[in-house]
Amino acid sequence: LSEDRLMTLIDPRAPRSDNLPDRLSGLRDEIRRRLRDHPSEAAQRCAAALAELDFTQPSRLAANSPALCRHLTPALAASPLPIAALLADVWPALAWESLDNDAFPLPVGRHLAIVRLVGPDSMFFHPDLRIGLYLQAPRVFYPNHSHAAEELYYVISGAADWRVADQPPRRLPAGGYSWHRAWDSHAMETHAEPLVAVWTWTGNIDLETYRMDTPPAGRPHPA
Repeated sequence: LSEDRLMTLIDPRAPRSDNLPDRLSGLRDEIRRRLRDHPSEAAQRCAAALAELDFTQPSRLAANSPALCRHLTPALAASPLPIAALLADVWPALAWESLDNDAFPLPVGRHLAIVRLVGPDSMFFHPDLRIGLYLQAPRVFYPNHSHAAEELYYVISGAADWRVADQPPRRLPAGGYSWHRAWDSHAMETHAEPLVAVWTWTGNIDLETYRMDTPPAGRPHPA
């Protein structure tokens, strides 16, 4: 896609960037820096992959952003992190998709949205890892789930409670990381603020391995 074509695909209600490819590359570089700060081999691998990817030529951009994306502008404005300002400038151009679809097993999907930034079926192609963005609405419990991929979240905005395997819940603020080994059962619960985060999958990244797990006592799956 040419730069002119990229600009025509941005949500017309959003502020126009002078150079969208440069803005996308700036977001890539900041995600790479934050991944390099995490000690896991998976994070280092994703950071190295980002360094090699050209973010000036996405395969697709925004069509119609889900209504859930209304939370993004105030959430990013509330975050003190540099990555929040970079994302605030480009999020309307990104290919956000609601998880309210037939492939997602629970109604909670209507409160979740993602961007597939990097991966086999993403804005920027990579054959064997996934990197994306995640949005969870306020006051939502995303119940226990697991998958074959090793997963890392980096919180951009919002203090949510994270439950991983048998560990007690912990509240992660902006700048925090949550690392999940393959098949670690995990859940996230937001409160007054939405959650905005970067996520990565490495190892077995087959989406078909995703499954819902038995929820903890007193926290049934949402109806």
